[in-house]
Amino acid sequence: MADDLKPMEAPITVERSYLVGGKRVTFQVVFPASLGKEIGLENAYTAAQRLILRCEGKNVQVKELKLGE
Repeated sequence: MADDLKPMEAPITVERSYLVGGKRVTFQVVFPASLGKEIGLENAYTAAQRLILRCEGKNVQVKELKLGE
């Protein structure tokens, strides 16, 4: 079954949403599909899922939104 799979061609996109000063802001981080070929698809996917993204505001309140908020 694994032999039937095509190599990944689409990029891996990770999104995180924050509430910044009362407005929803969504950040996207895109890993190119070629990264899967370079380090292995499983490793690229694991790295994307463990991505740490920080959003800080000096004069506004910032709150990370959970999926579905």
